[in-house]
Amino acid sequence: MALLIGLSRSLERIEPSLALTLDPLNVEALVLTATEQLNRSEQPSELRGLDDRLRSALPFNVGDARLYSLVGEVLYRTGQTEEAYRYFDHALQLSKAEIHALQRKIVRSIEEADVASAVGGINVLLRRWPEKFDDVAGAFPAILADPDGYASIRAALVANVPWRLSLLRSLGRDPATTDEASRLLLDLRSSAAPPTPDELALVLASYVQQKRYETAYRVFLFTLSEQERSSAGYVFNGSFAPIFSRRPFDWSFPRQSGFELTFLPPGRETGAKLRFFDKPVKGVLLQQYLQVPPGRYRLRVNVSGRALHFPKDLFWSLQCAHSREELGRLEIPEGSFATQPLESSFAVGQADCPAQILRLSSGLTTDSWLYRFSGELTMSDLRIEKLAE
Repeated sequence: MALLIGLSRSLERIEPSLALTLDPLNVEALVLTATEQLNRSEQPSELRGLDDRLRSALPFNVGDARLYSLVGEVLYRTGQTEEAYRYFDHALQLSKAEIHALQRKIVRSIEEADVASAVGGINVLLRRWPEKFDDVAGAFPAILADPDGYASIRAALVANVPWRLSLLRSLGRDPATTDEASRLLLDLRSSAAPPTPDELALVLASYVQQKRYETAYRVFLFTLSEQERSSAGYVFNGSFAPIFSRRPFDWSFPRQSGFELTFLPPGRETGAKLRFFDKPVKGVLLQQYLQVPPGRYRLRVNVSGRALHFPKDLFWSLQCAHSREELGRLEIPEGSFATQPLESSFAVGQADCPAQILRLSSGLTTDSWLYRFSGELTMSDLRIEKLAE
């Protein structure tokens, strides 16, 4: 008997059916075989006999929440709903994180409009089983549509639940719920757990992908800190102060080995410094989304250079975000020179350009070592100024 029990235990994970034959009291093997049968069964008739097998094991395993949960699942699938929930409730009394019972209770709480209980159940589920987020993601829109549900979700986010970022990412992914994500972030501004830069960047990027530029920019402005507000304008942080939020309406830049970009702290020299390493530099070096209203403007920046060499152009350009139509361009000169202003005028149309992208780019389109950029460039006081009509 001891040999059979030992052999059963060694096989319970790889051959649970055989392990259960060797030892009918092997609860681990029973749980695994019952779960497999539930996973592959499509008709209630296919579960015949499973209820009795599970119930017969209960007297020997009265503290095992999994068995009560599995009995409840069989009862639920065979139409015995009320009795099933008695077993689910008992399973959760034994273990509040028992996954099958917990998922069923969450669904029922939503159906009965008990949104606070649903959020509590979701919190327990996702703390213990974070990989199950996608299984409950579809419940959040209905919960957030209920005032009590919204309050419960907000309270959970203020408590910094580990699934906070997953929720915001899920809401932002769907155009129908992106507004709920931004509403939560705006409500969290004055809480003990205000929005993080990553959370704000995620939701703003969702709006930009949906081409809802005006809403994105409005949320961006509303979520600026007091310090950041002083840097707002047609160009955000045109002084290149070393503050980075990774939001679309702030500066972003790709990582390339051909140059180093530094935003200098206040001191003798301020602005953005680029050091080129005698390597190819392709595409965008620095960019920012803007929302400049229709009208005529001037793009202006102060630059200084030391031994600058560009085998292909280096330039600032302003493009319409949705069409990539170029509105204006400002070329950076080569050579060595003291600080001097560069400027170029441009116009934004009445309705065909709701948002723009300001970019510092090179004219190089391939990583050819025939075209190597070298020298140092310093830029400061980048601004867009409105011109008289």
